[in-house]
Amino acid sequence: MDILMPSSVGDLFAEKMQNKPAKKMIAPVKEKLKKKPQKKNARKNQARKNKPAEIQELVWLKKHLTVKIIFTILLLSGALMAPFYLSESDIMPIEKIRIQGAFKQLDTGRVKARLEKYLGAGFFSLNIQSMQQQINQQPWIKSVSIQRVWPGELNVHIVEKSAFARWDNQHLLSTDADVFAADSQAFSTLPLINGFKGKSAELLQRFQQLQQRFSALGLSLDEMKEDSKGALLLRLNKQLLVKLGSEQTAQKINHLLAVFATVIQPQIDRVEVIDFRYSNGFAIKWKDELPPSQEKQHKRGRKHV
Repeated sequence: MDILMPSSVGDLFAEKMQNKPAKKMIAPVKEKLKKKPQKKNARKNQARKNKPAEIQELVWLKKHLTVKIIFTILLLSGALMAPFYLSESDIMPIEKIRIQGAFKQLDTGRVKARLEKYLGAGFFSLNIQSMQQQINQQPWIKSVSIQRVWPGELNVHIVEKSAFARWDNQHLLSTDADVFAADSQAFSTLPLINGFKGKSAELLQRFQQLQQRFSALGLSLDEMKEDSKGALLLRLNKQLLVKLGSEQTAQKINHLLAVFATVIQPQIDRVEVIDFRYSNGFAIKWKDELPPSQEKQHKRGRKHV
């Protein structure tokens, strides 16, 4: 049995140390030291990724924003918001309102009174559409257009309605077939057109067509009425009444025009009513017609044609 003495063990250890280089002994230690910082960096990156987007944006802003950039942003924001602050605070008030247009019947005093409340309103905050609607409530106004003029002026252009005929004692009919409130007694020279209000455009067109046809015979059409049943009544030369009824009115008018020169015209001053409400012709009522008690004796009255 061999017994190893301490010296022999020391020699054996020294021999092993000589056979193995020192670098191999130190390398694993360096690798461990290198790996530790990498793990820490990886943890930091992972923590950043796990943070919400809002926090990441704040972190980015802290790093990149400077005083100059912040000042520039505030300056641009103020410039963009300036018009809104002007409209709210009415820094630029309306100081003058001009009314433009040619007026014959419009009460300009009432228009001015309505416009006065807009003096001092903000140039930007003024509601043009609402202003137009309020002015349009005047009965003689056809249309209104409003234009802003820098820095504190308004141009209000008004178009007045043109009356074509009387509708009743309180209303007139415009050339655009609009029935509007007015004192029609002041317009007695205008013809009278009356019927269902919803048919005003149709009635106006029919009147104009008939007026043209009667004027060719030297007659004036002064009145045209249509009742709730559609029966049509005409007045010619302010005295001759023509009752057409509600059926076949076009054919009846053609019939009247065909016989007018030979039957009606020679005695037009004596004719009071021409009644077409018959199936086989028309009847004439004369102005000098006697009462029914004397009609048979003198053989006057109605003449059927």
